[in-house]
Amino acid sequence: MKSHPTPLETVSLDLPQSALPLYEAALRATCRSVGLFHDERTDLWRLEGVKETGAHEPALAAGLALAAALTGH
Repeated sequence: MKSHPTPLETVSLDLPQSALPLYEAALRATCRSVGLFHDERTDLWRLEGVKETGAHEPALAAGLALAAALTGH
């Protein structure tokens, strides 16, 4: 049986620490993995989620829109 790799895509955002919890929740609900990286120079956080290409698009869009509305970022 031949295995085919699943195409993946990365969603990334640069955010202040105060906005992280809601955006992280949106990515965790739709992505296979989520990572956080701090840039000490800018004091911003890079939030990255990896998901199957095209998967969960409506849920991701809704989660990101909600996070943006609630955080102002």
